[in-house]
Amino acid sequence: MNAGRIDVRVHFGNATQSQARELFQKFYPRLEPDASDTLSAAFADQIPELEFSMAHVQGFLMGHKNDPEGAAKQVSQWVKRHKQNASRGGANHDTSTTAANTTTDNAAATAQVTTTASVIEKYHNDEEHIKDIH
Repeated sequence: MNAGRIDVRVHFGNATQSQARELFQKFYPRLEPDASDTLSAAFADQIPELEFSMAHVQGFLMGHKNDPEGAAKQVSQWVKRHKQNASRGGANHDTSTTAANTTTDNAAATAQVTTTASVIEKYHNDEEHIKDIH
């Protein structure tokens, strides 16, 4: 590793049902434990394994941020709509991703994040950049 340089590779696969359930519970932290367990299980059971990104699932929940019951009831319609859109060649790439093609090319599914300390330092010390923000 070179001084001042950090390379990190992180794989961001699509959501499992377990992750969808946990996301639901974290999204609605004020639910009673029994209601949280019931609704999160009902929600996650309708999310197909490894077909949607976590961001896509979170986007759906954002549309129901004050309505956990509605989210659990309406997610099946949302999944169906996105699957139909994907089958017609829709632009939602994460909806047409399957477990098979998420594992076929590990290099393609891996995000490489490269950060150079000198670039970060330049942004923090760049007077003109700070003036542009204000």
